[in-house]
Amino acid sequence: MDWMLAGQLRSYASGAMQLIDALVRANRDFDFMLLPTAGHTPDSNHYGVRRIWDYLVTHLQGNTPPAGFQLSCSAEFALAQINAGKA
Repeated sequence: MDWMLAGQLRSYASGAMQLIDALVRANRDFDFMLLPTAGHTPDSNHYGVRRIWDYLVTHLQGNTPPAGFQLSCSAEFALAQINAGKA
């Protein structure tokens, strides 16, 4: 099974649509998620990053990801620790 994530902020989505069309014509199973306000990479979109991790946990580990899990980068974690007085 193939999996892809596409952002639609620029014209990258048109290439994704061509790939989707080819997968459909080839009768391939695939999962697809479109993030309308994301760019070429999902790293600036927390929802997209979390969904990638959810997909990997589900399909590689065979586990169910925790509901509503909040991913954050190390800088965000450090700032939260500082703001909470734990650093």
